[in-house]
Amino acid sequence: MRPKYINTIILIGAVLCLLTVAFFWGDSPEKSSEAGRVQSSQAVAGSNDKKASVPEKTAVSKLQKAGNTSVAEATDQAQTAVGQDSSRAAGAGKDTAALANTCTLAVKCTTILDHMDKFDNRKLQVLPPDGVIFPGTTVAFLQGESAFDVLQREMKKAGLHLEFTSVPLYKSNYIEGIGNIYELDCGELSGWVYRVNGLVPGYGCNLYELKDGDVVEFVYTCNLGRDVGGNNFQGE
Repeated sequence: MRPKYINTIILIGAVLCLLTVAFFWGDSPEKSSEAGRVQSSQAVAGSNDKKASVPEKTAVSKLQKAGNTSVAEATDQAQTAVGQDSSRAAGAGKDTAALANTCTLAVKCTTILDHMDKFDNRKLQVLPPDGVIFPGTTVAFLQGESAFDVLQREMKKAGLHLEFTSVPLYKSNYIEGIGNIYELDCGELSGWVYRVNGLVPGYGCNLYELKDGDVVEFVYTCNLGRDVGGNNFQGE
């Protein structure tokens, strides 16, 4: 009888052990693996979501920055353009104001026509028939310019010859020749002088500061200026 009971107990114990092992084996590994897969998928999904969201934010921020930069640049360019236009307008205004002064300039050698017997025959080809080298013309000048400045500029523009000598001692420019007609071409007392409003200043033409409306004439004299109003000298 003893061995029978022992065999039964051993059989029951073996069955219980098998059931226990089967229970734990079927529950734990599968659930663990499924849980692991779920967690892994969630982790992957989460990481993908974060990675996907970052570029979107970056792209938006870049667009916003680009937009802001474009607006700022456009504003700066517009302000710069307005400033440049204002500067040009102001500069043009200054130039216009500076050139608002005008005078009349003329260059004549009509006195030679009355002393043709003294005139150098080799210069007949450069002597105008009416003695007018540069007819009276209204010209603009800058404030502070002299009679010499206007003469030099206008002769150059007209393509006419002009020759002068600077005299440092008197800080004066002496006109030697205009239109290829020089001093002493019509006698020992001949040469160039200038008149302003009918009067002959007693100093160099580069020392006379022009005034608006002045009438400036460079005239040829055959008698030390006496034949062109040189008796009426204008003081400084």
